[in-house]
Amino acid sequence: IGGFPAVGARYGVPDVGLKGFGEIAACVRDIMAACDLPVFVDGDDGYGDVKNVVHTVQSYERMGASAVFLEDQAWPKRCGHMAGKRVVPPEVMDAKIRATMAERLYPETLICVRTDARAVLGFDEALRRAERYIRAGAEAIFVEAPESVAELEHLARAFDVPQFANPLVGGRTPILSIREFEALGFNAICFGLETIMHAAKAMKTVLEDMRAGTFALRDKGM
Repeated sequence: IGGFPAVGARYGVPDVGLKGFGEIAACVRDIMAACDLPVFVDGDDGYGDVKNVVHTVQSYERMGASAVFLEDQAWPKRCGHMAGKRVVPPEVMDAKIRATMAERLYPETLICVRTDARAVLGFDEALRRAERYIRAGAEAIFVEAPESVAELEHLARAFDVPQFANPLVGGRTPILSIREFEALGFNAICFGLETIMHAAKAMKTVLEDMRAGTFALRDKGM
């Protein structure tokens, strides 16, 4: 359950920190009620300091989430492929990770940590932060928005924990096939805009068809 699909589909707003934990958690709850699959929740920055992060993770655990990822952006956060992001000092994120690992309710809840430092401070700093976050206890790592296949290859070789990639349509990361990401060494992929963009376009197209009075699409739906 990604942040932009949640706030875009449910509230019709961009992913620029306009909605907080209460609003996004309501969306997560409803999706989980309609779905039996394991759920990996975008926890943003945890919506505050250390105590807020622990509250966020424990709340999602109580809902039944299998995994949560947390990021090192400064609030108000932005979509990871947008310009204008800011990141917190690494020691701030260290404290959040250590508290989360000590206070999560269930040891099987996977905690993935994301760094947005690539766009702000460069690829080398993103690597340093990822290594530091693993030392702090992160069980999986997510370096947001690498900008080339060479960077993806470097990342896949750099760490021994599972890694997550997030290639967005119109974003900064090369869009490879699932098999190509797997061959590089990534363990989880999120094509985070595909469904919401296609759904929105389909609704626009069928509305235009109805307004025209042709109803040519009437029997073409699910």
